[in-house]
Amino acid sequence: MNISDKEFASMFNKTLESTRIVKQQTMHTIEEENGVEGDTPYIFILNRISGGIRAHFLSLHPHKGYILPHIQHVTWPKLKGWVDFRSAVYKNQLYLMGGKEKESGKYTSRMMKYDPAEDKWSNLCNLKKPKAYFTVNVVERRIVITGGEISSGEVSDVIESYDPLIDAWSLEGHLPEPRKHHSSAVVNNRLYFCGGQGVGSSFNHNLWELKRELKMVGEKETFTHQWFHEWGHVFTRKIQQSLLFEASGKLFSLGGLVQGPTEDGKRLLDELDIDDPNSDSDEEEERKKQRKTKPFVPSYLRMIAETSRQKKRGPKNITRTTRRLASIDVGNNYLRHKNPYKAIADEKRMLQARAGGACMKVGKRIYVFGGYQMETDQLYLPRVDYYHIKRERWYSAFDLLTYDNESFRDIDVQLLQIPTANQNFKVLTTAYKFPLW
Repeated sequence: MNISDKEFASMFNKTLESTRIVKQQTMHTIEEENGVEGDTPYIFILNRISGGIRAHFLSLHPHKGYILPHIQHVTWPKLKGWVDFRSAVYKNQLYLMGGKEKESGKYTSRMMKYDPAEDKWSNLCNLKKPKAYFTVNVVERRIVITGGEISSGEVSDVIESYDPLIDAWSLEGHLPEPRKHHSSAVVNNRLYFCGGQGVGSSFNHNLWELKRELKMVGEKETFTHQWFHEWGHVFTRKIQQSLLFEASGKLFSLGGLVQGPTEDGKRLLDELDIDDPNSDSDEEEERKKQRKTKPFVPSYLRMIAETSRQKKRGPKNITRTTRRLASIDVGNNYLRHKNPYKAIADEKRMLQARAGGACMKVGKRIYVFGGYQMETDQLYLPRVDYYHIKRERWYSAFDLLTYDNESFRDIDVQLLQIPTANQNFKVLTTAYKFPLW
């Protein structure tokens, strides 16, 4: 049977269209079976000081990708009484480890995992020693923790790694110096850490780079370490509790507590408004009355203040909160150059100084959550700001407020993909599918 060219073209197009439809239906079925279709990204805010059972989270705009300002929460009873823990996400599973028990103050080696696909918590292999105030990063396919403080109060220099495949911790090596309250980040599978406290109350201002290489010894995997002391004074002042993170292949340092000289000799004791045993009794009574309505100052800040108080008056080092945002080109050869400061660039300063808290890169925006200011009574900063990498400007986003005014002073922020099958998030996903802001 002879057919015209027009009829042949029509039949060919129909065949192509039917093939495309079948392919789309097949891919749709595969995605539904693997739990990919309909997964919703949420940014979880894990409060490390409350010991409560609520985990708060924020949604992303479905099309434009920025963070929406409405805060929601889910109930996780496993978090009850657990403080100062640290968290990591590996293959869309949330890992919590270390920290303390809130009521007793006892250090814990506890480790748990939350799987959003099954909406299930699991107990995992404990840390080798109970500890807190360490850092955690995902390096290649392992979860690596560095430093911290153990139950005896000693500052640790131990590096441990967790292998999720076999549920086991292994000792990898040691830091060049003991550290706690330091910062760490991973760039190109290399671990960097800076600042923090060593032995004593003094801060540090050096940057270290760890190069890890995996080698097979028989059937056992072992890691070799090589430390590079990039330079002695990355920052002009000693620093701790800064935010260290990677963006666009560069290492960024944000905020923190810094120690440095002052011209007027103002003491840290005055900034924190802590009792001075040498002061006049009438003045001390007045100070106590004024301080009754002020927030509680954490113990480790009191320790720093008391150490500063013992020094002589006059120009000296004090601790303050900084607004600095600095980028470090860790891929640049300047790192091992005689003048490595050429690799450091000061970006636009933050809208408000803050220490602690957490940050997350979403698209071209770097969001900063929580934290506190040392110079004021604001021991919790509710405002969320973001830095636009392309525009090189800071913007104010929204306030992080809950109905009971929960403090997000010390937090971890993690991104998880929540499947639609997870019943805890099903109603919330439907309710906020079409946001009005």
